Amino acid sequence: MRGYAKYRSPGLAFVEQIPAHWEVVPFRHVFTESREVNGENPVGPMLSVSGYRGVEIKEYDSDNRRRTPEEVATYRVVRQGQLAVNTMWLNYAGLGVSAIEGHMSPAYRAYDISRALEPRYVHHLLRSSIYVQGYTALLTGIRPNSLQMSRDDLMSFPVIVPPLEDQRLIADYLDRETAEIDAFISDQQAFRHLLIERWVSGLVNIVQPQLLEQDSLHSPKLRPSWTRTRLKSTVESDKNGSWGSDEGVDQVTRRCIRVADFDKHSGRIHSRSETNRSYPIDQASSLALKAGDLLIEKSGGGPTSPVGNVVLYTGPGGDLYSNFVARIRLQAGIDPRFSLYLHRALYLSGVTNRSIKQTTGIQNLDSSSYFNETVWLPSPEEQKVLGQRVEAQRDFTDETLKDVDLSIRLAEERRAALISAAVTGQIDVVSHGVSAAERLQDELEVHV
Repeated sequence: MRGYAKYRSPGLAFVEQIPAHWEVVPFRHVFTESREVNGENPVGPMLSVSGYRGVEIKEYDSDNRRRTPEEVATYRVVRQGQLAVNTMWLNYAGLGVSAIEGHMSPAYRAYDISRALEPRYVHHLLRSSIYVQGYTALLTGIRPNSLQMSRDDLMSFPVIVPPLEDQRLIADYLDRETAEIDAFISDQQAFRHLLIERWVSGLVNIVQPQLLEQDSLHSPKLRPSWTRTRLKSTVESDKNGSWGSDEGVDQVTRRCIRVADFDKHSGRIHSRSETNRSYPIDQASSLALKAGDLLIEKSGGGPTSPVGNVVLYTGPGGDLYSNFVARIRLQAGIDPRFSLYLHRALYLSGVTNRSIKQTTGIQNLDSSSYFNETVWLPSPEEQKVLGQRVEAQRDFTDETLKDVDLSIRLAEERRAALISAAVTGQIDVVSHGVSAAERLQDELEVHV
């Protein structure tokens, strides 16, 4: 069956790599679509398909987004051991064998799996990187996030079918090896989270240590030489921006900095992204930025990234900023870098959240309330020293995070290569002795 012309497509060349005694059959020969829907009594929880984890229970940002039983009456039922497929997400491995009984969007499909296949092997095979490349070669559509595989293409898609005992051995091997790699990745992600937590607590401790004290806003304790005041005492002016017009409509064209240009971790502005807009001369003059200005996100935000992020402008001057952003011009004697980290400390410790108003889907920052917050200020000389200290800690954290991210990426690449090699018979799973985790650690020690 390996001779089918259909299988000679560039995205399906993997079928030529398999051992001679393995079969290749069309999808329709080993999968049967299930038409079962919820009806009046929904089956289990709402499910979704993760590109990395497979089928899982859907998480909602808020309870009011959950569907009622009436709304899910026509949703597809997914039984334990069935294959769930999101045909609009196949280029991101949007499928998997479900270990959970539940229901999913009617746009998804559920399939019963032939007894000639080991479900655990199917899960690894159909989610492997070589299969994702094969799906991607056959997707059609206009928008990148809504490309879809036709039913005919899916039904004729080649499925590698080793002898059943080989499938079980492959599944056992991959379950064991990927579990070790996943544990390594989980440890690295936990370490990454810890690094960021330490960076945040270190930042707050340096620039606003009172925020870490119990009932800090009412505590009379101050560090020597630090002055208790209001945030507004650091601000000379606060001016909202403008989106302007399309290029060529008004007299002058300038770069317009948007919230999307904020690097919210470093407090810098991305240099790789530039949006040009046109403005009347007088507006361009009044809104023009100069080095040392701060930009604050006044509108936007969301549940996991509240409005109120601040970045420091270090450009040549003359750039403008959008209507979702405000310019903070600092008083004389306030160090811009220290002020950036002061605002960052207020944001990360949750103080900024007290000034967020939300009447629609968009969060808005109440400037009057925010600038009335209590802060503690060191002398101008100490501000410079502390700003430099925070920046040094941030640079060290960033370098360490790069190493951690490299470790995670190499582990994910190793995992994908291991699965692809196993499901195409390139690894002798019976005699393979060295664990994936051991090989992975050796590789990582070379790179990190």
